[in-house]
Amino acid sequence: MHAAIGLGVADFFNIRIGKCGGFLPSLRIAALARRHNVRIQLGCMVGETSVLSAAGLRFLEVCPFVTWAEGCFGRFLLRGDIASKGLRFGYGGRPPRLDGAGWGVRVDAERLEEFAAAEGHGADGPPVGPHHADLLRVLTSVPGDGHVPILPLSRRPPPGR
Repeated sequence: MHAAIGLGVADFFNIRIGKCGGFLPSLRIAALARRHNVRIQLGCMVGETSVLSAAGLRFLEVCPFVTWAEGCFGRFLLRGDIASKGLRFGYGGRPPRLDGAGWGVRVDAERLEEFAAAEGHGADGPPVGPHHADLLRVLTSVPGDGHVPILPLSRRPPPGR
């Protein structure tokens, strides 16, 4: 990013929260872009659930200078969603309203368990990797009201270190 800015070849950054290290690193990238007059597109991941879509919507709340935004495809691209109520952009690209604290979505624990079991990653099956195990643990231990809290990002060494 810094090299592209220094060479003057960056007009836009496509920030994808799921690829940029999460919410806070994505905000740092947006701040860098803003300082150097580089426009921003908030990208999305194919197959993202409403939990990641909600993070994108919260990103838009604190970065009003985003030029374009993708996301909130939910059931258009998924066979199901782990959120109780899926998020989708409305008519004319209007973002859905987030209710409650944290990311503003409620995880349906039964659906989460169904999808985990269907992929062979239920409580008795091995997770794909440590991040999936952490995700299952966090999402199945949400407070009684079902809201997904905004969690600080953990700093982990890359695998093999």
